[in-house]
Amino acid sequence: TNPLEIEQVDLNAVPRKPDVEKQYESAYWGTFALGAEDSLQQLKYWNAVIDYFPIETATNKNTTELYHRKAKLRLGEIHLALLNLKEAQKIFDELANDEEISEFFQLMGIAGQAIVYDLSPDDVFENGFDERQQKVRECLSKIGSDADELNQFMRQRIEEMQQNDLYSAHQPQLPAADLLDGTE
Repeated sequence: TNPLEIEQVDLNAVPRKPDVEKQYESAYWGTFALGAEDSLQQLKYWNAVIDYFPIETATNKNTTELYHRKAKLRLGEIHLALLNLKEAQKIFDELANDEEISEFFQLMGIAGQAIVYDLSPDDVFENGFDERQQKVRECLSKIGSDADELNQFMRQRIEEMQQNDLYSAHQPQLPAADLLDGTE
């Protein structure tokens, strides 16, 4: 071997931990240390929780699923902050529509959907502004008084929307048949 050949090291690689719980802890503290300005590296940390420990090969599937869901929530929030609305939508739709998970994760998914709809341009919806407004109202109605169960990131945004007259229940609503089913 040539002593002058140096192995290239990816300084942005996320170190693999021995189990999904330790990987989650690493992502939590790693992203905390990074700060908000390095969102792409944060995405790598949270994706590592899912990618390094697939459910299919997990020895404890329940624990692995729990940490996957927690990581997905963080991924969804980062995508929201970056305004990657399609990526955020996929994550929050999955959580909101999965009836086999806890109500907390469903609630967080619905809150994420509401925020995505609120941030989306009107032309994304078949019936424009009215449909976007209706979808946000539906999500806010499902959340109701459970907004206090949301984490700080989601709760702050949902409470702002709940106080917005634009989404008050007194606004005219579209017939349900005119609404998109939310799938692509």
